[in-house]
Amino acid sequence: MSASVLRLDAAKSRKVIAAAMSNRLPVLAAEIRRAHADVQEAATTAAERAIDAGHALRRKDSAGTGNGSPGFARTALWRSARPSCT
Repeated sequence: MSASVLRLDAAKSRKVIAAAMSNRLPVLAAEIRRAHADVQEAATTAAERAIDAGHALRRKDSAGTGNGSPGFARTALWRSARPSCT
């Protein structure tokens, strides 16, 4: 095969690849937009859940346990957050 034929084949290959990629770009853009929206929704949900948990802990802490001991936030969470000594 001559060098000129190889150059033509390479040029055709580049055109075919470029055409395939240009058709793929809108699909990739849609996937990226969808993924970005999913991440934004997950971040919003996580923030809302954290706020709800904080409010629940504050209510639980202010309510106490009825026997004068500290509330949930200072007892159960502290025990679960400490590293275990095994």
